[in-house]
Amino acid sequence: MNEQTLFSSLGAGPGSGPNPPPAQADVLLLQQLSREQLQARSRRFVGLLREQDGCPNIDAGSWKQSDDHTVIHLAGGARAVLYHASGALRYVSGLAPASKPFVRGTDRAGKQSETTLFRAIGAYRQFIGTIPVLGAASAAVQVAGDGQLDTLAILTRPANGEVLERAAVIEPQAGARRVLAQLSALLGQRDMPADAFESASMQFGYLDLGKRKPQRVLAPAYVAKIVLRHRRVRQAYVLAVAATERPYLDMPIFGNEAPVTRGRMEVGSC
Repeated sequence: MNEQTLFSSLGAGPGSGPNPPPAQADVLLLQQLSREQLQARSRRFVGLLREQDGCPNIDAGSWKQSDDHTVIHLAGGARAVLYHASGALRYVSGLAPASKPFVRGTDRAGKQSETTLFRAIGAYRQFIGTIPVLGAASAAVQVAGDGQLDTLAILTRPANGEVLERAAVIEPQAGARRVLAQLSALLGQRDMPADAFESASMQFGYLDLGKRKPQRVLAPAYVAKIVLRHRRVRQAYVLAVAATERPYLDMPIFGNEAPVTRGRMEVGSC
């Protein structure tokens, strides 16, 4: 595989990148919630939904618990879901997909669309200092045309306020080499035409492994998005590698088992 082509595509070439990563970054310990704490988190979440919608009976739902998540069935077909591994929360109203459209839909220039707008969506990313938490959106909200809340997701993991270590961050070029090694292992080959890279980008930040994955630390990482095309075949990859010399988190690929963290020495509607 053409290493220089990948560097250029990822923006990791010499002198490139307007916002280089810091020389050092904290490795942060995350709070490990007990089952009781998770349930209390869910009750607070449902209580906030009740206050937002003014629904006095929204917390009178039934709770159904499985191994990895708890579903709270609410009035009107709404439900709230708690994911045990991460503490992530998601609310889904009982609204039908095409119900309560917006009366008018316009773009930023004020031009009215010819199609009907049914939902408005906002997605937000958590930052710790100046470093983003990469992965799915940290918070996302979707509202209907009358302003009613349709869905809400909170995927932030609570930290316990402790810094495990302050670690040196490797250069983007070194991160790109790790991405290259991972991509080569996935493809099972070392050589690829330079024009096979349709697009590629790389970001630095803390990595959240997703709502269904347990995680004990937030550690610096490089996350690359690579699209390859060969004739009529198109493949897209999202690859994550450690941005520190010492790995603090084993990052799963393609459905591997849950990651293993390392210690300091081992590294609604009514």
